[in-house]
Amino acid sequence: MTIRNYWECILPDGENTPPLQRIVGESTTLARQHFSSWQFDANGEDLKGAEFACMGFATSDIRAIVHLVKLRGRPSFYLHSAFPWLAAGAPVRLTLYDADTDHFGLEGFVNAGIDGGPSVTFFDPLYALKKGAYKIGSEHNFYLGALSLDLRLAASEPDTSQAKILARAADDASDYYFFRGAVRSIRNTDFLDRPFLVFRTAVVGLDGDDLAVDIYVDRARFQKRAVPAAGDMVSGRLWLQGCLAEREGFEPSVEL
Repeated sequence: MTIRNYWECILPDGENTPPLQRIVGESTTLARQHFSSWQFDANGEDLKGAEFACMGFATSDIRAIVHLVKLRGRPSFYLHSAFPWLAAGAPVRLTLYDADTDHFGLEGFVNAGIDGGPSVTFFDPLYALKKGAYKIGSEHNFYLGALSLDLRLAASEPDTSQAKILARAADDASDYYFFRGAVRSIRNTDFLDRPFLVFRTAVVGLDGDDLAVDIYVDRARFQKRAVPAAGDMVSGRLWLQGCLAEREGFEPSVEL
């Protein structure tokens, strides 16, 4: 399952679309920008400019980001995209290898390396606001978070019961991974009046501290399976996000 719809891990079973009216209504404007040119396709017609507005929830560690665009000569904005944003996460220091964006420059995928370990690619929900801070080859502090539909207790297998895994799960989604790792801690949060569990999970084994990710799962996903505890090995699939840390200290900031 490739996560083409980023809301898939957030929505209750049986629902197909997020409550966009509520999300837009509860969002505040984070930034606005004018584009002198605008194309829907990389090689398409230049529509002679557009206004961009980035909106988002102001608090909590699961929020939402909304991108609105108003084309030149049009009276109102249209919804360009909207996706859940994990504003908190597990701290890590990474070296930036590359940043790939759409041709609007609004949404980006960051490839960064772990000292002594592999590189990972993740979606940056704040790319439109933070891309000026990225410098190839430089080190940055990030928070890593992920959404998962199917986190569960890992099946015990000979010689692999303690193996940590973070492996690309789809060729057309660079931020989508299979994972296996040990749960370090569990906490509670909520989003749109729904309770979530957050599993800080070590998913890459390194010589020093393992790479950990905060994996968010809707509490209702565990109605038919056991809720893992700290120390358990878990596995599943995740959509990986990363966000630049605002400060050198790694305290998650819940205020913009």
